[in-house]
Amino acid sequence: MAGGNFDDNLTIDNGRIKPTGSLGDLVVTIENRLHFHFWVIQMKGGRTGAFMQASGDKHPTDSTKWMARLDGSVHRHGEFEQGQAVGIGLAILDSGDMDWWSETIRLQPATAA
Repeated sequence: MAGGNFDDNLTIDNGRIKPTGSLGDLVVTIENRLHFHFWVIQMKGGRTGAFMQASGDKHPTDSTKWMARLDGSVHRHGEFEQGQAVGIGLAILDSGDMDWWSETIRLQPATAA
């Protein structure tokens, strides 16, 4: 896969998550900026569950990773719980290179300090 996998385990904090992941072999530069969008869906049985849609950016300290942009553009419904969820991502570079993926991810509660 060219880029953009979710990290295998995402931490839940008060029903919310802050997704991160790998950019794989996508090369992000000042001239070749990243435009990144993702969705996380967790079904809890029947018609209930949790949903998050947001944009992402290149991680500020690790150029091989992306992170969620948790600003006013985040859309959330419901609270995430421990267990499996589906993550879908789309990475687009100014050069026109694109990659998308869908995978199962694990949600786990934050550990007590």
